[in-house]
Amino acid sequence: MGEPKKSVDSRVESSGQGDSSWLSHITNYIPTIKAAILVVDDEEATLKLARVLLEREGYLVKTASDATIALKLMHDFLPDLIITDWNMPGLTGPEFIREVRNIPTFRSIPMILLTGLDDVDGRQQGAEAGANAYIHKPFGRPELYSTITNLLRLKQREQELTKV
Repeated sequence: MGEPKKSVDSRVESSGQGDSSWLSHITNYIPTIKAAILVVDDEEATLKLARVLLEREGYLVKTASDATIALKLMHDFLPDLIITDWNMPGLTGPEFIREVRNIPTFRSIPMILLTGLDDVDGRQQGAEAGANAYIHKPFGRPELYSTITNLLRLKQREQELTKV
């Protein structure tokens, strides 16, 4: 008559793999979040583009249409990195960066300043405000990804050094 059919559970148990193989198999399909990123811009198209590009790379993305909304959002959401536009109603990008840098909890968050301006004075003002990087609009994927990767890697190394 042949060998009786075994249930899935008995086949797993007889293989010596137990439940852990099923768990590891399932977790291979659960996406991992690389980092949480807050994008602040008053242009809806920029927010949508940034969300699509960053989520495609595995980042958790929150967006805000101005700096005031972003500051409120940050009380419930601690980003690993912030990308902010320069020209926005209310607080400008550099003003927003200064505000963030004045809050101890947020002080060490890497910040990227996006702008359509491409001049030396603008870069200097952004750096003086506390921006870690400056990206000119329209931005490309490679520049955005490499800047984010480098800033997050630097932040991780700084955290490792403070633990030592």
